[in-house]
Amino acid sequence: MPRPKKPATALDFVMKSLAAREQTAFQLREKLARKEFPAAEIDAALEKVVELGFLSDERWLENWLRDRAALRPAGKRQLLFLARRAGISEELFEKGWEAAELEESQLARAAAESFLRRKGGADREKLARHLAGRGFGWGEIREVLGEQGL
Repeated sequence: MPRPKKPATALDFVMKSLAAREQTAFQLREKLARKEFPAAEIDAALEKVVELGFLSDERWLENWLRDRAALRPAGKRQLLFLARRAGISEELFEKGWEAAELEESQLARAAAESFLRRKGGADREKLARHLAGRGFGWGEIREVLGEQGL
């Protein structure tokens, strides 16, 4: 089976990757390095797509936070951890978090409701463990447990 052809330039690769889905500069840099493009070519390609407006870590974060809140709610602590793995600084995350106007208590309620729907109800311990695993603090967990009568 023939190997897939390597894109001609780092810019070609970046454009193709961004056409598929939004990504951070860090994620693209990692992919380009794995494809063994020279560092100078990687820098030039990323600079060009930023200049053209095709790459924005701020936009990625805004969309990612909105999607996570709607589809897979998690606590601020876990979201920060995941964003850092995608190359987002803590400072940028804090700005994005404030701009998104997310409330951890609302996210915790949404995560609990989703969990309870899937499990057909649950006991106090299972729900608390699930919420803790999603990065919620004890304050939010206690509030949700009280609201659920658990």
